[in-house]
Amino acid sequence: MAPAAHASTILPAVPCASNNNGISNWVHLYYPNDDHPAMCIAGQGSEPVKGTIYSVCGGNNSGVLRGNWADEAPGDSVTVAFNPKSVTIWNGDFKEAQYLTPRAAIGLVDISVIDIYGAHGDATCK
Repeated sequence: MAPAAHASTILPAVPCASNNNGISNWVHLYYPNDDHPAMCIAGQGSEPVKGTIYSVCGGNNSGVLRGNWADEAPGDSVTVAFNPKSVTIWNGDFKEAQYLTPRAAIGLVDISVIDIYGAHGDATCK
């Protein structure tokens, strides 16, 4: 018998609220032009997520966002890895940029999926 697959425990995206004693327990997804509040998502696993974002903060989470560029090279795939200390952008196998901060402007990205590996650390999204 094969081992059972782990079910995703990702919570639905909700508008971001205040931090919990200064710690961001949710991944923050920021929209272009800050034209409406950031959306937050938490839990562990993989979940389809649709939307165009320009900035991300992993809070105290580690994981990746996957999608396509919406502006620089429309349609080209992009992976954005995040953890409490940094955000790294991968364009295919090429490391395009790394920011040593929990929040970074990443350019316009049409996201399609988020994978959250787990929570640790004490980062704050501002």
